[in-house]
Amino acid sequence: MGGYSVTHDNDYVGYLHATVGDQFNVYRRKVHDADDWLGKFRLEDGVKAILRACDRLVPGQDRVA
Repeated sequence: MGGYSVTHDNDYVGYLHATVGDQFNVYRRKVHDADDWLGKFRLEDGVKAILRACDRLVPGQDRVA
């Protein structure tokens, strides 16, 4: 089972772990509460979902650096 951590400006903001096929379960990390499950996405879309949930993705930005 594979997974990825997502950081932005040195902050750990979320993570993804593999499910079936090219899908990942996607979570926004919270420090003092249960993490938010954001859904199942392909890898790049999952990273974007995490960044949007944390207000880190600029609206209209179509690529993740």
